[in-house]
Amino acid sequence: MEAAKEKATKLPDWQFVSKRFRSRPVKFCDLLIAPFWNFSGSPAWVTTQPAAGVYIKEVEDISSHLSGLPLRRTATFSRRIRIDDLNNPFNLTVYAKDFGSQGEAVAQVMRDLDNIIEFGQAYLRKQYCLDSKESFYLSVPEETRGIWATHYCIVRGLLGDTDYIKRVLRKEIDPEGHQELELIGKVLDYFS
Repeated sequence: MEAAKEKATKLPDWQFVSKRFRSRPVKFCDLLIAPFWNFSGSPAWVTTQPAAGVYIKEVEDISSHLSGLPLRRTATFSRRIRIDDLNNPFNLTVYAKDFGSQGEAVAQVMRDLDNIIEFGQAYLRKQYCLDSKESFYLSVPEETRGIWATHYCIVRGLLGDTDYIKRVLRKEIDPEGHQELELIGKVLDYFS
């Protein structure tokens, strides 16, 4: 973790907080890149399932208010970084025994981390428009499953698009998908 914190000091506007890289380039969202490391075992090994996404406090505040659940501090929207998307694919698991020393294994993980950060930053720049709050909300990709569907309905509500929320409730959008329809109904009431 100390190595990741040190790496963050070399990235303008990024910090390593709560096991993820976080940047707040604008007031209305945080950009996140999470390596999702797991260090364990003897001999030592490291696994990773990296992801990149955004944390939107306004959406999380509304979700928490409507659900009665505590405010989450994780990504509001997240995309798992597929290893084959990366410029320099790597193994999801690194075993220290495959290297001359544990230090060499850590060095490999840090090289992999550079690759994850580079891809995560490129994905976030490509996916999300940060020119204004409205353009940002318009750039949020549609989500139709689980809590992400609820969060996306909140985004549509913030854009004034209650018709979208009504279509979700009528099961016109992803009718086979798992959605929290009771909570989405509360979202519609909130914006009506």
